Amino acid sequence: MPDRDWPKYYQEHKEARLETQRKWRGNHPDLKKAQNDEYKKEHRKELLAYYRLRAREKKRVVMIHYGGKCVCCGEARIEFLSVDHVNGGGEKQKRELGIGSDMYSWLIRNNFPEEGYRVLCFNCNMARGFYGYCPHDISLHDAKGTLS
Repeated sequence: MPDRDWPKYYQEHKEARLETQRKWRGNHPDLKKAQNDEYKKEHRKELLAYYRLRAREKKRVVMIHYGGKCVCCGEARIEFLSVDHVNGGGEKQKRELGIGSDMYSWLIRNNFPEEGYRVLCFNCNMARGFYGYCPHDISLHDAKGTLS
């Protein structure tokens, strides 16, 4: 019997192979979980690097879509940028979605809702959260938080 053309065979029987795999996973959930756990343990560094890269890419896509710089002070270094909930509600959404890239995934999945979101740098975002205003929004004569 001649050797089988395996790539061609796999392609021709792709759906049947996938269905067999789905059934096996459904019938052996504990074994599949153990396999996944072992894989994650053996490839921890590679997986973490991949997840970090994916999270950074999601953040980059979201920041570009929403303008790519802080609408308050103009900071454009992506490491300092964050998504701000214009009307509040950020804590509630974080609890519902999780934090970080899950927020970016949600924005991407929902086709970047224009209303209610903007880019702020971390400093401007935190100042608004803690003090209710950003120091960039007030004149030097009205400064409330000077250290002198």
